[in-house]
Amino acid sequence: MRKRIVIDIVLLIGAFIAPPWLVLTFALIGLLSFGNFYEIFAVGFIIDVLYGIKTPFLFIPLFYTAISGCLFIASVFLRKHLRFYL
Repeated sequence: MRKRIVIDIVLLIGAFIAPPWLVLTFALIGLLSFGNFYEIFAVGFIIDVLYGIKTPFLFIPLFYTAISGCLFIASVFLRKHLRFYL
């Protein structure tokens, strides 16, 4: 439980001071470490609000939130097919 709280705090602080690709990398580690890591949606939304693309990229206005959703769905399928994960 403490690890999850620490990763949440690191992601929240990282969303404000780190580049978005680095924060999403830490979020991916959280996805593979914990089941149902829903915090990735909040982090993606915060990144979109802070650093969002002014014009929709590929007609997706919330680009990082969409990436977070895709990573979450991919992690669900990966956890089902992998024998060992973090």
